[in-house]
Amino acid sequence: PIKGRSNALMIHINVKGRTGYNFDFMCTYKDPREVDVDVINVGTTGLIDDQHKNVAKELIHDYTRHIHECAQAVQSMTHQPN
Repeated sequence: PIKGRSNALMIHINVKGRTGYNFDFMCTYKDPREVDVDVINVGTTGLIDDQHKNVAKELIHDYTRHIHECAQAVQSMTHQPN
């Protein structure tokens, strides 16, 4: 959880490989069924060229989709009816 934001979660992902990418995402519940996923930070420990920038964009897209899918899968545990 993020301090002061009970409806948000910070997600950090390290990617193996030459580029050494790491991503920070913030996942915020908009309501019991929908989340917003924002990229907060993109870092790398490797060399980056234009081709690798496209790879980073694809990874961000894929991870964002996976975070949405995971949020849907755990919705019954995170938002139980009163």
